[in-house]
Order: sequence, then C-alpha cells, then structure tokens
Amino acid sequence: MQFQPFQKKQTLAEQIAEQIKESILTGEIKAGEALPTEPELAQQFQVSRSVIRDAARILLAWGLVDIQHGKGMFITESGISAFCEAVLIALRRQKASVWDVEETERIIYPQVCAMACQMGSAEEKLKLQEKADQYNKNFSDLNWKLYQEKREEYPEEQRHMDELANNFKNHIYQMAGNKLLYLLGSTVQHLRKARNWHNPDHSTPTKENIEQFIQFETSFMQKTVDLIKSNDPEKAASIIKKMMGLPKVAYQAMKDTPIGQMPKIPMTPQAYQEFLEKRNS
Repeated sequence: MQFQPFQKKQTLAEQIAEQIKESILTGEIKAGEALPTEPELAQQFQVSRSVIRDAARILLAWGLVDIQHGKGMFITESGISAFCEAVLIALRRQKASVWDVEETERIIYPQVCAMACQMGSAEEKLKLQEKADQYNKNFSDLNWKLYQEKREEYPEEQRHMDELANNFKNHIYQMAGNKLLYLLGSTVQHLRKARNWHNPDHSTPTKENIEQFIQFETSFMQKTVDLIKSNDPEKAASIIKKMMGLPKVAYQAMKDTPIGQMPKIPMTPQAYQEFLEKRNS
C-alpha cells in the first residue's frame, strides 16, 4: 500500500489516521485485513511508535479497526455498530427518551416501505416474506412457551426475536435502495428497544388472550409484507403509517423512559381497543 506525504495542519497521528482511513474507504485495504504491525507502520511513516498508537486510537474511535492484543489491527466489517453507539451516547447526554426514537421511525419507516414497494425486486419481496414467516413462527412459539410455563420472560429467546424483527426491517431498508436511509434505519433499530406491554391488574392471561396477542402481532408483520408486494407505494405508506399508531398510554410511557431502556406500557382494555382500531384502519 502507498501512503501520501503529509499536507494538512494536523497532528502526526491525525494525518496517519486520515491516510489509513482513505485507504479503507477506497477499498485499497479491505474488511478483515490486518494492517502492518506497529513497528512496520512507524517505519513507513517515519514516526515513533507512540504516534502510531495514537493514530490507532483514532481509527478505533471511528470504528474502522478492531485492535486484537497480541495479533494487531484489523479492518472492521462495518462502521455501523460504532456509529450507533456514538449516536446513543450523544442522545443520552441530551436526555433523549424512547419516544425520540419512536417518533423518528414513524417519520421514516412508512416512506421507506413505499420505496421498497416500488424498487424491490420479486426475489427481494419473496425474501421479505420468508423473514416475516420466520419472525411470526418464533413469536408464536415464544409466547406459548411463556404462557405454558407461567413465565414473564426468556431473555435469550427475546433477544433472538429482536434480531429477527431487525432483520425484517433492515431488509426493507435495503430494498429501498438508499444507502443513507439504510444507515439511518440501522441506527434506529439499534437504538429501539422492545416494549414491555404489561397487564396492570396482574391477572393471569388466558389461552384466548395469548391467541389474540399472537394474531395481533403476526397480522401486522404479514400486512406489511402484503402492502410492499402490492406495487402501490402511496397505499403502502398511508396504511403502514396508520398501523404504527399507538394508544395514548404508550406515548406517555415512551416519553417517560430514557433512551436505551425498555418502556413499560400498561395494556389496559381501553389501550388494547385503541391499538386494534389503529391496526385495522
């Protein structure tokens, strides 16, 4: 690899980090590849090893490298994770709430679905159906398991459900074909936590309650797929926007919950009825 002479009025570490960054972004250095060792880089740039270490810290902060002690520096597959963490830290410092994330998704997601409806290929739409089927089956299995074993949660299985939901939405963002929107969508999914819909009167759910809850969630996923497959972008955006409506108690719970935490929302009979009306509009 070839590096250019220093030109900008920056520290030596910043200049080195900038040159390596450009080599990564242009594809000269590919994801998964190892950078030269610290002594080799120090010799190439004709600087001390401490300067190389400072440059490595900058690259690490940018999410471009992963430093493996005893092995060296490796180019990361993607900077999305580091970017998402930086956004989360910035939002926490601004005392953002869960609602800030939810509101952002409500603005972006319906239009992205419309773009996916228009731009997505038949093969991509078939793949979306497969992802919806996988999510719906796992969602049904998990909720019956919780009901039968009288438990409120299975952390590992619920994390897996979050991954399946994120994979579904990320596929829609990919179908839309806009890389900036894909990055924004990935960030929103990273920031968005699952919602804890709880029964405020602490009564034990019945088999009928579980069936209704499963039907409620899985029908939302399937309806989204059907709208994207409809080849009617305006209809898709309009209906999905309405489907994303929430009962009033959910808005307040999200506004009261700091970003990064799971909102606890009381699912009263009135709230449930509000939800049904919005989903079926």
